[in-house]
Amino acid sequence: EFDAVVMWGASKENYHRIDETQLVYTITSRAMYKLDVIYTGEKSPLLDVDKNTYEEK
Repeated sequence: EFDAVVMWGASKENYHRIDETQLVYTITSRAMYKLDVIYTGEKSPLLDVDKNTYEEK
């Protein structure tokens, strides 16, 4: 676990297959306080969560 984690390139183009779910889980679950998800274009559908649980900038 880390205080902060950055997931770079989290676009639909890079993370779209269902077999990548475990990888996305591993990346996102390591952040204790802050998770930055960076992408261009469309966000990966594997990151679809309730919009009330995060702040989009």
